[in-house]
Order: sequence, then structure tokens, then C-alpha cells
Amino acid sequence: MPSSGCWGWPRASPARSPRSGGNGPGGVTAPLWQAGATRLAALPARQRRWALLALLVMLLLAAIAAPRDDAAGEPLYAALLSGMRYGSGFYDGLSDLLRADPAARPMGLFPPALAVVDSTLPGWTTMLLLAATLTGWLWIGMLRLVPLFARGGAQALAIALLALGAIAGALLWADSPHAGWAALLVALAVLVRRNDRWVGAAALGALAAIVDPAAILASGILAFIALFDGSRREAAGWAAAGVLALAVLGAHLFALVRLGLPLSEEWASLHIGGAARLIAAALPGVPAALAAPLLLLAALGWGALSRPLGLRVLAILAAGVACDGVFGAGTATLATLLVAPGLALAPDAVADLYRGALDRRRFTVTRFPR
Repeated sequence: MPSSGCWGWPRASPARSPRSGGNGPGGVTAPLWQAGATRLAALPARQRRWALLALLVMLLLAAIAAPRDDAAGEPLYAALLSGMRYGSGFYDGLSDLLRADPAARPMGLFPPALAVVDSTLPGWTTMLLLAATLTGWLWIGMLRLVPLFARGGAQALAIALLALGAIAGALLWADSPHAGWAALLVALAVLVRRNDRWVGAAALGALAAIVDPAAILASGILAFIALFDGSRREAAGWAAAGVLALAVLGAHLFALVRLGLPLSEEWASLHIGGAARLIAAALPGVPAALAAPLLLLAALGWGALSRPLGLRVLAILAAGVACDGVFGAGTATLATLLVAPGLALAPDAVADLYRGALDRRRFTVTRFPR
């Protein structure tokens, strides 16, 4: 039975990590904070030296040329909801907004699912639902991440960073309700997902993609990773989630065509860079020169985690930034809630690179004649 940490969480079994970098039967280096070794601990010393040098250069460049801009919000979403509460249909209200204010054009990117729910429920019910979902994500995040750490201080830091991620998600929702719900549901799906429990995660992914088509990217990534891992049933489940969302999006686009909305302009309505959007959403209030290096460290922490969860989060983060703005979709903010928790994983990753880069031990074999 695994032992418990200082905070009562089950402690993960420690893993042995080679210190010699794979060049010989070296000793064992204890992890810094985590209960097990990172993926970087198995790299040869030469590769870790180059990786550490590349990390330092990237951190310096990120601090110097840090992209920062405010994420594109949904300022006219409240006006659309107000019209729907007084009996107007979604597409009628959207058409009226477009005639009155061309700034409402990005609203056409989103299917009517969230607007229908928000216009039906009282405002306090929506807030209560958001608070309950954020609390559930925070609890599941503690169940998944806290046991990865062997020390009480590191566990407390992980909880604090999870809370910061939840705050970032709430602020994103306040500015962009569709992007906020999509980021929250994607983050919840990633944490809920396990090898033997992926159906609920795929359902959450489908719900996120129905709310915001940008989340289709997350379903596609998770389907590809599951297929690469040999789990065809899980891959089919994630693919089905993406297909369902695409069907909803197709019906929405058909309705837009009937309204005469120019889709070519609609799909090119977002121009802010992906990295800038993610920094503004995930690290609000942090100076750009500090936020950009922190984003890189968070990505390193997730990528170095020796669990399937780490690579999935890293893939969503990287692909979201790379694909942001394609067809007008704001995919960068999908990883908003997951950036801050990744910082708790970064110290062990950096420590493994540093230790491996400085390891210059040599083994001498001496033969004695009999």
C-alpha cells in the first residue's frame, strides 16, 4: 500500500533515475520534489547538456521578445442573451446584432448551444454551475497531481497553482464565455481521462467542442495519441466526439449561410497570435517578460512528467498555440487552466537537465592478474 504524504494524499512510488545519462551503470539521483523520476532523467548526459542550453536560450528569447496582448473577448454576448430572453431566436438576434454593429461578427463562430442554455437559466444559476464545475476540476486536479509529489511543501504549491489555474479559467469565462467553458471542459476531460476510464472524458470533450468548435482540436489530438498508444476503442471514442461537434458546427454554418453571413470574413476574424492569447488568459496580470518564460517552463514540466497525462497536456498546449487563428478558431486558450499547474512540475525537469549536464563521471576498469 502506498504511503501517505504530509497532506494525507497517497504518495506515488519513487522511481529510480540513472544519473550517468545512459553511458554506464551510474548511481541513482533522488528526484527534487516529485516522488518519481521525470522523462528527462533517462536522457544521455550529452543530450541533457544540449537540452539545458536550448532551454536557457529559449527562456532568454522569450523574456526579450515576449508577446503580450489582450485576448479577443465577446463584448456583445450579453446583448445577444438579452434579446433571446425577450423572445428573440438565436439567429434572429445574431442577425440584428450584425446589422447594428459589425463588431458582433466573431459571435457567428459559435454554435447556439451555450447561448440557448444561458438565456434559459437565471444568471445566478449560471454562476453556480460555473463555480461547481471549477470546484470539481480543482478537486480532481488535486487527486491527480498532489500524489506526484513526495514533500508537503511541493504538494501545497501544486494545490496553490491549481487554484491559480481555476482563477485564470474564471477570468477567461468572464471575458469570453465560450472560450472559458471550452478551456474548463477540456482541462476537466484531460484530468478525468485514464486508460480504463475515458468515456466520460470523451463526453466532456464533445461538450467542449459543441460550445466552442476550437475544442475539436483537443478531441483530435487525444484521439491520435490514443491510436498511437494502441487503444483503438478510446481513439474511436474521441473521434466520435469530434465528429459530433463537427456535425453541430455544420448545421450552424448552414444556418449562417441562410442568413447570408460572409463566411470568408468570419473565419479570418481573429488576428492575435496564439502565444499572446494564451499568456494573457493563463497568466493574467503577470508582466510579459516574466509570463513568457513561465509558459515555457510550464510546457517543460508537463512534457517531462513520466505519466500519460503530461504528454497529452503538452500536445494540447503546443497544438493550440500553433493552430490558433486557423479558420478563426481561438485554440490557444484551451490550455488556460493547465499552464499554472505545470509550473509545479518544472523544478524537477530543470533539475534533471542540470544534474545530467554537470555529470562528467568516468568509469575506469582495472584488471588484476591472478
